[in-house]
Amino acid sequence: MDNAESSNDWVFDIEFYQNFFCVNFRSFPDGLVKKTFEISHRKDQRHELIAFLLQTDGYYVKQLRTIGFNNVGYDYPVLHMLIENPEISLLIWWKKVQREIFNERKGMVWDNQRHVFQIDLFKINHYDNMAKSASLKWLEFTKKWYKVQDLPIAPDQVILESQMDELIKYCWNDVDFTFELAHDSWNAVKFRENMSLVLKRNVMDYSDVRIGEFLNQKKYEELTGKKYRDFKEGRTFRKSYKMEDIIPSCVNFQTPFMKEFLADLRKRTFADGDTGFKFDIVIQGGKFDRVVEGGFKKKKDIEAEWQKLSTIITFAKGGLHTIDMPRIVDRKEDHTLMEKDVGSMYPRAIVVNEIYPQHLGVEWNMGISNAYDYRLDVLKPKLKELEYGSDEWQKVEDEQQVYKLAMNGGGFGKLGSAYSWQYDPLVKYQVTMGCELMLLMLIEAFIMRGIEIISVNTDGVVVHYPKEMQETVDKIHTWWEKKTQMVLEDTHYNKLVFSSVNDYIAVIVDADTDEVTNTKYKGDFEVDKDAHKNNSQRIVPIALSEYFTKGVKLIDIIGNLGYEYDKDKRVDIYDYCIGKKKTSSCEYWHVVKGKAEKVPDKVIRYYVSNTSDYLLKKYVKGKRTGNYEKLNAGFNHVLFMDYFPITQCRDKNYNIDKNYYLNECRKVINSIESGTRILERGAYIQGKLF
Repeated sequence: MDNAESSNDWVFDIEFYQNFFCVNFRSFPDGLVKKTFEISHRKDQRHELIAFLLQTDGYYVKQLRTIGFNNVGYDYPVLHMLIENPEISLLIWWKKVQREIFNERKGMVWDNQRHVFQIDLFKINHYDNMAKSASLKWLEFTKKWYKVQDLPIAPDQVILESQMDELIKYCWNDVDFTFELAHDSWNAVKFRENMSLVLKRNVMDYSDVRIGEFLNQKKYEELTGKKYRDFKEGRTFRKSYKMEDIIPSCVNFQTPFMKEFLADLRKRTFADGDTGFKFDIVIQGGKFDRVVEGGFKKKKDIEAEWQKLSTIITFAKGGLHTIDMPRIVDRKEDHTLMEKDVGSMYPRAIVVNEIYPQHLGVEWNMGISNAYDYRLDVLKPKLKELEYGSDEWQKVEDEQQVYKLAMNGGGFGKLGSAYSWQYDPLVKYQVTMGCELMLLMLIEAFIMRGIEIISVNTDGVVVHYPKEMQETVDKIHTWWEKKTQMVLEDTHYNKLVFSSVNDYIAVIVDADTDEVTNTKYKGDFEVDKDAHKNNSQRIVPIALSEYFTKGVKLIDIIGNLGYEYDKDKRVDIYDYCIGKKKTSSCEYWHVVKGKAEKVPDKVIRYYVSNTSDYLLKKYVKGKRTGNYEKLNAGFNHVLFMDYFPITQCRDKNYNIDKNYYLNECRKVINSIESGTRILERGAYIQGKLF
């Protein structure tokens, strides 16, 4: 066997058929050592595999740890069966896996039962959550892996000897990608190692939110003297909610308009499923104009308000926000363009308003309050005293992060989950809608003094005002913090580009020097999205960013492979690629020289090209069953599942269809620039310019 490196961590993956099994291991973090164990008619390495897993031949000194993707749910239980039954026949083992792990889900092996320590990147990155659901193949697409490939042979097939080496090679592709994913995820792994020590519990399988919830559980146990079994089934279920039980005591307004709005709200009642419980507040000409109950239903009505330069603020159950028209907001000379952002808004609201789930009592609030104070008064100051990046600094940073998780996703975030012991949706609404009303107090104060509201989004208000009004703004800031006991933080901008409230570019500047310190991208403009999201045709947000922030022409970017758009970041062919997932209702067909072939892969990757080949989507379920639909209508495609060198391409280029990507950019740009022209025309009429 090969000599051990400094660690005994191994990335692995298995392939299992009724007459063939293989498992590949790659040493981590160096990646220098690779091992394959096979069980088939041509070789049976089960005993060597078990010896490696259990370290019974004295191979290594440090504990063996295996790193995989969904290995806790599948790969390790398969290996566990073999360890427990080393002489089991290959076919019986395979049938047992199909019966217990796939069908009846009996195969879960808890951490205290495992013979080998597991690190599961699927769980650590919370890809087992519906909102972040992602397969390894989808991640291979989003993270620009060179080869996106599904199993080349159906899982219920008998494997030919000539196919066995192909399966081992396929397995190595997944192992090598998982190896890269492990490097990308290693800070999250180290975080869990540290938190396992702090919390005195193995939390390696836990998502961030679950770690935060577990800290809340421990705090609640300490404060009440109860055990988890005493309160884990507790919930407070409610059929409806009275607004008078939600509105914080600090909320009151100064204008007759907002006083009337608040008085009306106090009389209201709503239920969870009441999607119509929202109000669009129209601000026109620097004054509150009217409230549209249920919100605007038609886009043309919203556009008519934009023509009049109205600002529309939506008040609903989930959060306060403006309906932002597509536009560019450039900071005017001798003006300040600033966001007033509420720091730690939801945890702070829980603390200052002393709210808690009915079935848990005040001790729950005390737990959140203690976490808030400990993080703010102890951990944050301690970080400033330690050397940045040192081991001690990292331990404190991890601890303050877990306290943040306990307050947010693990605390507030669980108030609306019926699966959590913290469930009480009234408290959720007291937090969300209470914060919305407090923000409306701040907005009202700005409007009363002629300060322009640019945008509102959940926990922040962007304002634009002459510098000579700074003292007024500061007084409003101080008044609001004292009134609500919340904390405001300032972020300065010199430019904002909106396609909507959740899709924007924000150029952040230093308050003193006015130098650009960062550029924030959201939604349509995000280039480096979270790996579970769809990052198809990244070239579009790259080009939009260059266009709006640097004035670079689209034609100078689109089709220009190697274009440097950020420090050490260059455009490559993957930035043009588009990803699609096969579902139960559709599949994909590739048409090459007029002949159509079904694409067997669950995830496909392609780019739009000037070739004659193209892709079709076929509906296999529902009303459109049997119908075909061409992807990206009017354009052709190259199926790009496996990287091929540029020298193999026709005319030594990828034959990218520039017109498609230029059109995708122009859809966004035209909307924004036409909206800006509306503002300029209206501003001319009213003598007011952003």
